[in-house]
Amino acid sequence: MAVSARDICARAGELYRCQRDGHRARSVCPDGTAHEVDVLKLLCLTELIDYELNLVEVHGGDIFAKAAIEAGDIVTFYPGDAAAHFPTAGTDISLRLMSDRMRRIGGEVSMGNSVEAGEGFRIAGHPSFEDDPNYLGHLISTAPHANCRLEVLYGIAVSVVATAGLEAGEELKL
Repeated sequence: MAVSARDICARAGELYRCQRDGHRARSVCPDGTAHEVDVLKLLCLTELIDYELNLVEVHGGDIFAKAAIEAGDIVTFYPGDAAAHFPTAGTDISLRLMSDRMRRIGGEVSMGNSVEAGEGFRIAGHPSFEDDPNYLGHLISTAPHANCRLEVLYGIAVSVVATAGLEAGEELKL
């Protein structure tokens, strides 16, 4: 029986929950306030797991279904090329971490287009990464008539889930 992306994420989430208490650090924001940060969560959000998803592809900068996709299916994930902790809404970042692939290219990722990952954490994807079908969520356009939504899984990943059945060749919209 094949292991689903949800199963893989559930197992990683279980391991995270068992170990997170031992991986907290005190961080001082630019405004001088100190906060406790779950460093293991930052690491998990920037780890890019191979979920063996091959359901979507890029054409002209947009994301399309390669085959029919059922409502409720995870179609891809939002990459954590940068993960940051904001202790309270409207405050400065208290701690930020980059993914391995970002460190390899030596670039920066703007948090301007980041998405919520729970508990004051946000992740952002770098627009130049469009070759891994596991992580194309950052390239999906937003539209008033969305056919996908973001879902935080187990506190360690942000998935893109189909809200309706999708036909092969149909563009994904958030």
